[in-house]
Amino acid sequence: MIFSLVFFLLSQSMMSHAAPWDDHGYLMVSPDGHFLEYEDGTEFFWLGDTAWHLPSLDRAEVQAYLDDRKSRGFTVIQFTGDNFDIGQKNMPNYAGEHALQGTPPYSDINPNEAYWTHIDYIVDEAAKRDLYVMIVAAWGSELNTKAFTDPYNHNYKYGQFLGERYNGRKNVIHCASGEITGIMNDIGDKTFAPITDPTRVTWLRRIGQGLDSKAHAKQLITIHGNEGNPGSKKLPSDFFKDESWLDFYGNQCFKLPEYIDDMLYGDFLLTNPTKPTINIEAGYEGGSVWSSICEASNNEWGARFQAYWSVFYGGFGYTYGHDKLAAMCGPGPDNWANRNKGVADPDALNAPGGSDMRHVRSLMESRSMKTRIPDQTIITSSKGTDSGSSPDLRVAMRDTGNKWAFVYLTKGGSVTIDLSKLDDDVQARWYDPRNGVYTAIGTYPNTGTRQFTAITSGEYNDWVLVLESASHPCGDGTCVDEDCGSCPEDCLNTGEVCCSGTSFTGVCCKDSDCGSSMKCIDNRCLSPSLCEPDDCHIRVNAGGPQYIDSQGNTWSADFGFNTGGTFLTVLPISGTIDDPLYQSERWDYKESPDLSYSFPVGNGDYEVLLHFSEYSDDLYVIGGRVFDVFIEEIKVLDHLDIYSEAGKESALVKKISTQVSDDELTIRFQSHADNSKIDGIEIRTIEPCITIDEINHAITGWKNGNMGMGALLGLIKSYLDCD
Repeated sequence: MIFSLVFFLLSQSMMSHAAPWDDHGYLMVSPDGHFLEYEDGTEFFWLGDTAWHLPSLDRAEVQAYLDDRKSRGFTVIQFTGDNFDIGQKNMPNYAGEHALQGTPPYSDINPNEAYWTHIDYIVDEAAKRDLYVMIVAAWGSELNTKAFTDPYNHNYKYGQFLGERYNGRKNVIHCASGEITGIMNDIGDKTFAPITDPTRVTWLRRIGQGLDSKAHAKQLITIHGNEGNPGSKKLPSDFFKDESWLDFYGNQCFKLPEYIDDMLYGDFLLTNPTKPTINIEAGYEGGSVWSSICEASNNEWGARFQAYWSVFYGGFGYTYGHDKLAAMCGPGPDNWANRNKGVADPDALNAPGGSDMRHVRSLMESRSMKTRIPDQTIITSSKGTDSGSSPDLRVAMRDTGNKWAFVYLTKGGSVTIDLSKLDDDVQARWYDPRNGVYTAIGTYPNTGTRQFTAITSGEYNDWVLVLESASHPCGDGTCVDEDCGSCPEDCLNTGEVCCSGTSFTGVCCKDSDCGSSMKCIDNRCLSPSLCEPDDCHIRVNAGGPQYIDSQGNTWSADFGFNTGGTFLTVLPISGTIDDPLYQSERWDYKESPDLSYSFPVGNGDYEVLLHFSEYSDDLYVIGGRVFDVFIEEIKVLDHLDIYSEAGKESALVKKISTQVSDDELTIRFQSHADNSKIDGIEIRTIEPCITIDEINHAITGWKNGNMGMGALLGLIKSYLDCD
């Protein structure tokens, strides 16, 4: 039983259900050409994170980075397959290995197997976490004569190599080139200049064709452009619109956010053929390695407004970036000389803009993505400006059936809306991009115009105005079949499912919805019992990766949770020699639902150990963080204050006995002050208490020389410790 449990935890620690591509098939372009969806029609929202130098991380760092991004709601990780290496930037991976053998310019394609084995590892670890990876073959500046003696043939062969190596990897999306205008820089410093040489366009085309010739027919391929207006000879749609190998346009709006409208909405309007478009490199939060001309986009506000502009102007998703994660600078100076250091900086992982991206995804997934279109005509007042260091743009999208509309206000303030654009009386609410919380405004007839004023205004005070049918608005607490396609949040929030409809939005309707290793029980996908009362020891490193403690015990990477964010620290923790266990946490969002963990176990009695430590310096005060803990919906810790009991940066362990009668052990955290949190969870068999008769018998044995003093003292300690 012990071996089976360990094997199960190791195999399931990153994944408690079948991968989405196993349930729904490959990603594909939607029939209307504007979005991505799975083969069975299930919608997909691309929320990417930029990690160009990911190969510079070793395996442990890769796992920690992927765990963090998964916990924050990202669905795609973007990195460079060659780690800026096949040209002349000479940046190897974490082990000093290079992508190709030899030195540039290369006269043939001779891959370094050791290097690509690490790329394989990244792909596989992402798959374990249900994450897609977009692998950039190389940058445009590396696909010319600086990299290859014969770019026409070598680019094609390199594309073939990548396509063949990752053929059939359902979580792989290919990007033929990064920053296509870099293809010009072997004839002078023209990295961001228009591509005016048809030969170099052909060199870019050749790598796409090479990928397409060997990649699985259902794997998606894109290419990464540079910012500019349509027709500027910088955009993928300027050159590759009719290319059969290009599935969607990958745009860059890195330094000038005002190009988002021109690029994304321009692509959205293109037909014959229509292809999806996305902003896959925007201005980075945080730093100066790749600093943005628009100063505002270097902070969390800029991260948010670029995301909302991008999807509201027609993008099928969005890619966020933090300066230090894109370059993997690690702790220390945020500058170009410190790039590629092989560390994902904890401060960058916890940057507020990156955490706010989950709310973009939540809003987009709350309504059918297939029916949303950009529409600025519903705004009758000034739309503001998208340029300068303090933009105040207002941008809108609506449902094609006129059931709902969203309006994003970059700096809050007021906006006037034509309510006749909606086909029913209108319920209005504000959506807060900082925390995902809705605030009711009122209900109005769908006639004429009406001005709405946001709750706050100014820089950092962005809001989304949500307008929807008053007869059955999203969030009204009821779930009907039509919600399966138009308003899944109702069904998810009420725990109901749409099994009678054409799709479902709850957890499951039948066993096949859960994958081969799980069962559908009460519309939830549940694993077979992890353990039974007489043989159980589950250990979970909350918010962190797998960990082996000082006693050789394996703690699984975080699993079993329903919500919450994660945070990592490097501060030493007193009162323990297992500091790493207390240096990662899962914390609860302030909005509902409460953070909870669920573990399928056999019915019976268990002992639960909860591990805590307080290392948020703004909470080093009694009453700063206070919360209750419920196990099996029985309050077991009332108004727990970690700092009050243990002080700062110190381990605190709480031991609770519980009884399970529904085949599932649940732990729920309810906040009073600030956010509840947890660092580690143990569930184990309750050992029977030593009785006084056994102690007396042991003393007799010690007197007769049949038991040593150490063994006797151990029994006495067990007797005294037993609750």
